[in-house]
Amino acid sequence: MTDVIGVIPARGGSLGIKHKNLKLLCGKPLITYTIEAALKSKYLKELFVYSDDSEIRNIASEYPVNLKFIENSDIANGDINVFPFVLRDLINKIEAYDKRVVDKLCIMLPTSPLRKDGDIDKAIELYLNSDCDWVTAVSEVNHHPFRMRYLESDDTLKPLIDRDDIWGQRQELPKVYQFTGSIYVTSREILMSSNIWNTKWKGLIVSKEAGVDIDSEEDFILAELLMKKR
Repeated sequence: MTDVIGVIPARGGSLGIKHKNLKLLCGKPLITYTIEAALKSKYLKELFVYSDDSEIRNIASEYPVNLKFIENSDIANGDINVFPFVLRDLINKIEAYDKRVVDKLCIMLPTSPLRKDGDIDKAIELYLNSDCDWVTAVSEVNHHPFRMRYLESDDTLKPLIDRDDIWGQRQELPKVYQFTGSIYVTSREILMSSNIWNTKWKGLIVSKEAGVDIDSEEDFILAELLMKKR
């Protein structure tokens, strides 16, 4: 069985919700849902929680995980994107301090607490059995982009995608999916390369519930309602 390193990057700060990863969801800190889901995986024999926040690390230390500290202030403050810098930083730390080479990684953002049991292993299996550079969890969009418009400075509505066949039956439009942020599987080679985005991606379709990504107070309310129905 191929082992994959699990990674949960979790900054203490958040631009949208203060201390989002620590905010209680149905009585538990948000990050704990992702930790517990990752620990159920048969492939993730090692799990890293990578954070700049002592409280997050204290919560994570209650589980059988490895803790690594974000020392780069630009990453901790959100001044640069999580991908790929925070992951490269973690890989460098593991290889420098643990004296080993990282191969494959499964990255799970703590803002997706509603993953279903088995989703993580399904994504890993899809990656291991496919000729691709990435596998990520996706869910079907609620509003089709073919019917979206943007506003110009004079309030004129312009089509986001210029097509003539958008007002028929919605079922006739091609299905479109969005990244959920809940699961990304890739390799060290891809993360350390100069071009990580224009590579070959495959998507694991998950339910809209499992794809909920918490970025606002409204998202928290929705996640809590869905969690209580489980």
